[in-house]
Amino acid sequence: MGQSQSRSTAVLQAERSLPPEVLRRLLADFESLANPQGQLSATQLLRLLGLEGADSQITKAVAAAVGQQRIDDAAHSEPPGSITWPKLVLIIARCTQASDEARGMAFDILAVGQKSIGAADLHERLTAWVCWALGLSSNHPPGHIITAIVQGMLKSSGQEKEVDQEGFVKWSKQFPAVAQAVRAPFARLTQPPAANQLSGSHAQVDLPESLLLKGVSATGCLLSTEARWLLSSGLPEKMRQTWQLLFNSNVHGQSFSTFMGRAGSNGPTLTLIKDKQGHVFGGFSADPWERHGTFYGSFTVSIFQLLPQLQLFKPKGINENYQWCGYNFTSTSIPNGFGWGGQVGYFGLFVDGSFERGMSRPAATFENPCLASAETFEVDTVECWRVQPPTPEELEEAAREHNSVLDKFKEDRSFMAMAGRAVQSSAGYREAPAEDNG
Repeated sequence: MGQSQSRSTAVLQAERSLPPEVLRRLLADFESLANPQGQLSATQLLRLLGLEGADSQITKAVAAAVGQQRIDDAAHSEPPGSITWPKLVLIIARCTQASDEARGMAFDILAVGQKSIGAADLHERLTAWVCWALGLSSNHPPGHIITAIVQGMLKSSGQEKEVDQEGFVKWSKQFPAVAQAVRAPFARLTQPPAANQLSGSHAQVDLPESLLLKGVSATGCLLSTEARWLLSSGLPEKMRQTWQLLFNSNVHGQSFSTFMGRAGSNGPTLTLIKDKQGHVFGGFSADPWERHGTFYGSFTVSIFQLLPQLQLFKPKGINENYQWCGYNFTSTSIPNGFGWGGQVGYFGLFVDGSFERGMSRPAATFENPCLASAETFEVDTVECWRVQPPTPEELEEAAREHNSVLDKFKEDRSFMAMAGRAVQSSAGYREAPAEDNG
């Protein structure tokens, strides 16, 4: 092939960044489709990327990304708008990195060469990408989540009407899922076929399987498929495998004692709260919910707003007021309830022991704004998920301390039974085995 005889320095570096067997396979696939001039048509590119039949927002974006790719080498030039191997391998190499350059590449694909994207255009393009990534019908897109993503990106860009690359990259560091999805058509070329797809699913990206309680449907949970995908993407890999529903106040009642009985001593967890005005927010806790008279926890904690604006806030190092869990205290100076950050009586996020009221105030711990509809709010729903299966050591420890692991971890038995089994539904949900009543 003509252009293969003269590679620019950037192209050579991109080729060397790929494993030799992957490079050979990709080059062979490209050459099998290319014309004598070493170029692909847009249709052939889509076939190579597995995007035949994808939404036009996606197909136009990826074709434009390759055609407009620049090769910064005075001694090497490519025809404008052409789809050639040097351009393609540059994008593949950049899309497989976990860096600001890769996030910037995702923005360039999404923006179709523009320096910024208006809110309306961004909403339309994200709808296509999210539906493709999660295998959702474009006739029923998750509009509220898309709007929350757009609003979060606008906030990161510091603008009201458009998102630039800097704001997109900044937001994507907190929620990598969107940038990963936009890069996926190129990045997955380096993986074995279907390596990034869930078994039995139309999803194009990985997301944790959700283990539901008997009698609880996916639509009855605060944690939707889209939210699970977004919130899990910034967690360590071991916390992106299986999420187990521990508590939902619509099922188990507005009871702090029931919450502690079901979610206490489990960790790490993701807890979501919905207020009466429809705002949804919560926090991630690596440490279990256990009775303490002071703040406790670790620097890995974070709080977030899911709706109406997707934002994440991590500790800033100002103090160590990470988690609060006051349970069955009689002193008025130690409030009963759970939460994160701030000071006693002025929490970053808190649900009191009645499970009827809460507060979310700006707190130095996370430098967060109010996450709820108001700084003091009425609780509608509380939901808690364990985001990492118990290890064999944890199960053995529980058995020693409580005589029977089945009493302490009734639903956790399903993790042992599920080992090696495939996902059974397109959204990655599965019902937990029935609990023992005896």
